[in-house]
Amino acid sequence: MRMKNDTLIGAFFAVGGMNRRRARVYFNAVDISPGQPRILRYLDSHDGCIQRDLAVHCHLEPASVTSVLGTMENKGYIVRTPVENDKRAQRVWLTEKGRE
Repeated sequence: MRMKNDTLIGAFFAVGGMNRRRARVYFNAVDISPGQPRILRYLDSHDGCIQRDLAVHCHLEPASVTSVLGTMENKGYIVRTPVENDKRAQRVWLTEKGRE
């Protein structure tokens, strides 16, 4: 492992880079992007949450969540349903594929 200037911070960057490269291989194998596991993990314990809450808890901008969820919905990982009495809000649900 090559470390920048043989410092502790260099070691952290090197380990982080190795982790990202290894994760990318796995994500590609299961057809998900690097931002989606965080959403899947949150939905696993908060299935049916409101899309706005998902953005807050995953530290993402609402527009980013909308885009990511659109991709996930097209791939069959989630479904979105309207919230009663609020035409703008949507609930997000995992599908069986998303649970896998």
